[in-house]
Amino acid sequence: MPKQILVAFTNPVDGREAEYNEWYDNRHLSDVCRLPGFVSARRYRLLEGESEHRYMAIYEMDSDDPKRDFGQLAATSGTDDMPMSGAMDSASASALLYEEIN
Repeated sequence: MPKQILVAFTNPVDGREAEYNEWYDNRHLSDVCRLPGFVSARRYRLLEGESEHRYMAIYEMDSDDPKRDFGQLAATSGTDDMPMSGAMDSASASALLYEEIN
């Protein structure tokens, strides 16, 4: 079975970058990795080039139904199990699901 990754692109709200990074690093990554199918996560900051997003997170998945598990992430987002931060610009956030090519 091929493995998958979920790539999330986000930005902090202007003036709240420290709060955004604290929430993402110390809360959100572990909340996502507690969900079925998600096994690890890493974050990256844009160093050079043009993009509307300054931050990217890559979540490694090992799932027999990645679309289901991605749907569970969306359903859990914003609940007590996965509170979202007002320091993240949710209007500009996007996520893409990829499958490994064997």
